This record gives sequence, structure tokens and C-alpha cells, in this order.
Amino acid sequence: MELTEEEIQSLLNGWVASLRRQLAQKRQNRGFYGELKRGYSNWNATGSLSKSLSANIQTINGEQQLVLSMDKQGIWVDEGRRPGRWPPVQPIDRWTIVKGLAPRTETGRFMERKSLVFLIRRSIGELGYKGSNFLVDGTLNYIDKLSDGLTQVFVQKLEKLIIKYNE
Repeated sequence: MELTEEEIQSLLNGWVASLRRQLAQKRQNRGFYGELKRGYSNWNATGSLSKSLSANIQTINGEQQLVLSMDKQGIWVDEGRRPGRWPPVQPIDRWTIVKGLAPRTETGRFMERKSLVFLIRRSIGELGYKGSNFLVDGTLNYIDKLSDGLTQVFVQKLEKLIIKYNE
């Protein structure tokens, strides 16, 4: 009573879709230790992480294994970053451009992007940030939805076996 390759790929595609939905959810920003920060955001600024998600079955060392592939920033988005070292300039600079951040100073002038990037990096370096846990949360959400579907698939396969056995 094995699943076909199409059924397995369909299940994997559903799992990836659940992870993408988890990335797109708006949530309140928190520091690494759970303290609240200002604002709400999703973890999907450019969509590149969401687009890079894929899952498939590969044979590694003679064993079939489930492989989830994603961009390297996915681990930081999922697990977060501890306080301590400052993050690199370039990714934060790109992120501010994509998000269209242009805050104003006390005098009403737009803040220079270089200053904004410095402040964001300092905040992350001093406070860290709590990851989104999108891998665990998305997987658990999918398992809840999947349990009904798997039960139906299992029952259908079982019925087919019973019919074949009775013939």
C-alpha cells in the first residue's frame, strides 16, 4: 500500500504551499528573547525565499530521503539571530530598498539610507530577533490539514485492497 510518485509530489507541493503561507502571514515583531518591538510585518519582503522553497524525494547513499531546499537566508528567517554581532550591511541595505523604508528625522527630512541601515544593524546586533519558525509552524499546520486527506487516501487504498482480496 504505497503512494504513487504523483501522490507523494502532491503531498510535498502542499507542504511547500503551507510553508509559503506561513511566510506571508503578518505578525508582530519581536526581539530574540520575545520582547515586543514596534510594528507588524511578514517575512516575505521580496518573495525570493518563498519562491526558492521546494521539496522532493532524493536517493542519498542508497536511501530515499525528503529534501527541502531554500535560499540560505531561510535559516536566519526561521531561527532568528542572537544578540551580539551585527549583521552584514548588504542584505539589510537591499531589504530597506525592497521594503521602501524612508523614515523622517525630527526635522521632517528623509533619513539617509546609510543611517537607516546603521540603525537597523545596530538594533539587530544589540537585541537580535526571534525567528519566524515558519518551518515548524507551516509543517504543523499542514499536518493538521493533511491528516484528514491522508485518512481518506488510506481508506481508499484499503478499500481497493479489500476489493482485490475479495475477487
